[in-house]
Amino acid sequence: MKQNLMLFVHRVLWLTAVAPFLAPAQTPPPFATAPSITTQPASSLVTAGANVTFSVVAAGTAPLRYQWLKNGGDIPRAESASLSLTNVRLNDAAVYSVRVSNDTGSAISAPAALAVNATAGTITTAVPNTTVKAGADARLTVATSGNGLSYEWRFDGRLIRGATGATLTIANAGTTSAGRYEVSVAARNAPTAISAAILTVTADARLVNIATRGMVGTEDDEVLISGFVTRGAGNKGVLLRGVGPTLGGAPYNVQGVLANPVITLFRASTTVASNDNWGGSAALVAAFTKVGAFPLASATSADAVLLQNIPGGAYTAHVTGPANARGIALIEVYDTDGPSPPVELANISTRAMVGAVEDGALIAGFVIAGTTSNTVLVRGVSQSLGTLYGMRRALGNSQVAVFDSKGREIAANAIWTKPGRGNPNEADDDDRILDLDEAGNRTGAFKLPRGSNDSALLLTLAPGAYTAQLTGRNNSSGIALVEVYEVR
Repeated sequence: MKQNLMLFVHRVLWLTAVAPFLAPAQTPPPFATAPSITTQPASSLVTAGANVTFSVVAAGTAPLRYQWLKNGGDIPRAESASLSLTNVRLNDAAVYSVRVSNDTGSAISAPAALAVNATAGTITTAVPNTTVKAGADARLTVATSGNGLSYEWRFDGRLIRGATGATLTIANAGTTSAGRYEVSVAARNAPTAISAAILTVTADARLVNIATRGMVGTEDDEVLISGFVTRGAGNKGVLLRGVGPTLGGAPYNVQGVLANPVITLFRASTTVASNDNWGGSAALVAAFTKVGAFPLASATSADAVLLQNIPGGAYTAHVTGPANARGIALIEVYDTDGPSPPVELANISTRAMVGAVEDGALIAGFVIAGTTSNTVLVRGVSQSLGTLYGMRRALGNSQVAVFDSKGREIAANAIWTKPGRGNPNEADDDDRILDLDEAGNRTGAFKLPRGSNDSALLLTLAPGAYTAQLTGRNNSSGIALVEVYEVR
């Protein structure tokens, strides 16, 4: 019995320890791969009543799932590698694409445009899908044949006022210009053809710093506060400065500066770091040179500096003074990571007291780096700080103006729903409101109430240095917020 038990034990040990190495090697299952488009659907021009088919070829781990889209919306029951449209009508003219997915991920095809002639030969060449760099002029053209034709252009379904020719020019195209364009061709007021296309706007520009001058006082709402939000995964290198004494000396000679600023960095309500006199360290001097910041007066000046490498997220930097101290200070936020960093500054803003005198203006300088232009939303938030957030000394009305590096005014606004420094009695501009609301939605900016006396500008700016100056109308004073959002 004992011998049989020993044989059994040896048999079990052999099966568990030796036999697996003698068994034929098992082929592991292949790694799953997300879908990719290998053959894109092609655009087409047809006459009403014809049939048309869009097809796509995709690679990736099976099973692949397909969903066709018309102008970005799902088409019911269009769930195969091809989409067939029979007896095409004018309202089938649109931009089509397909989303291919599996359990690993998804991919969306390039857009394929369908142009439709009600009368054969009206459109001879459809509007092509077009790509331009931000800041360039985009030109969309439809070629037609016939006499007495009229044209009507739309952008993402919205009528473009004054666009009545065969060519539509979008000057200084920005990221908010990207989207679906459609031209309707009519003869004797009867629609006879429609062509749609996608405009893509590429941009590599980014915000790299904001420097804001404002008044610092002794009240809680007189703290000079700069906020910034990062975009991307990973840590972000930033240089923060609270400058007072250096502003008072040559070549700046600002009167009434804050003599001893303190800068504190917060994430929500948690203190990340704080500095009172910067100390003149070699590492900080090297950082000034790297980002192009002006030198501070001396190693012993009472200006304040922080150099930080921080996780992505939303932060605020506060500049304060000693008890009972008042004065003008400069708060600066610099991106220290160099070209094409994985984490960028998505928006930067500063809150401060706006005075009724020239030195009381809230002046924000910001820099755009890159090879293309950048679309930015610049807002002067005043009345809404009181109505939405209960700030008792909010500036009742604001006007914001943006200037280039030579001090030339680029644009200005006094009431966000109206163009320019418009008359308060002037009618609201619905297109302007839609554009600003859409830019706010893209950036995550809180919505300005219609009818408020806040100010806003939507601009596409070439790389360079700019200033946004926020003042109160009619020499009013109060707390206000200047914001610069990058619109992607």
